[in-house]
Amino acid sequence: MAVYELVRPPILPTGTYNAEVVSAEEVESPYGKQVRFQFKVVFDGETHVISAWCNAVYTPRSKLAKWTQALLGKLPNRLDLADFKGARCTLIVQEGERYSRVTDVLRHKSAFKEEPDFE
Repeated sequence: MAVYELVRPPILPTGTYNAEVVSAEEVESPYGKQVRFQFKVVFDGETHVISAWCNAVYTPRSKLAKWTQALLGKLPNRLDLADFKGARCTLIVQEGERYSRVTDVLRHKSAFKEEPDFE
């Protein structure tokens, strides 16, 4: 007989966090096509993965374009979601009752350097 333990997602306190993109993929949601980003965050010595979504609309004023600028430092004419993997950024996170909500993705202070800065 299999036994399962209830796993609750980690809830990070409201604040800013250094993060790295683990993945970005297009997903279908009740709101239409979206891009789901998964970010790795180190908090209190533990690694957490937190997700954030934006509409799969790539125009100069879209959230996807804003996040692309923060993550890649440019707005390429053709965007490949695989290019986000490993990109560093700063996340603005709001603590919720059931999950942590990413409210913004900003360029990281050490963006585009070789060594990650997860202090």
